[in-house]
Amino acid sequence: MNTFYKWNVIGQIRTALLDGINFGVTILAETGAMDRFVCGVLAFALLGCDAAGSGFRGVEPVTRHVDGSRFTLRFRGDLVEAIRTSPEMLPKFEAVARKAARAAEAERAGCETAWVEGDPAMMLLGLACYGGKAPRKPKRRNMLSCDFQTLTGGNLYPAGTVECSKL
Repeated sequence: MNTFYKWNVIGQIRTALLDGINFGVTILAETGAMDRFVCGVLAFALLGCDAAGSGFRGVEPVTRHVDGSRFTLRFRGDLVEAIRTSPEMLPKFEAVARKAARAAEAERAGCETAWVEGDPAMMLLGLACYGGKAPRKPKRRNMLSCDFQTLTGGNLYPAGTVECSKL
């Protein structure tokens, strides 16, 4: 097949695809359905909210409700991944961690939560079962907290200074 012909066909397919997308977006905008379309795309994007984290893929999830909070739990030995899937307004980590610990302990009889790491949305818990030792806490990644000190320039190419510190 001639290279020019191949690129020409690809260009025609690309043009037809872009024309179809343009036509679809125009129809959505003219019929007032654009809001529903955007909401649908956002809802589809959020479907992975309780997807398993690294090390917990393939593990069967368990759903637990504790004091109005809903958690998806995944167990890998004495490690538990707890993902809060219920909406809450500005949850405090300590309160959510206590609920997640109670959910994990209710699922595994004879286990006590030794430690909790993470944030109010996703936590990793270490369980000490039947008087045994809890697993070691995972190493924390180096994290930085950065603040813009000055910001100058136009909208296209702004310039400034950033100050970062290790957490």
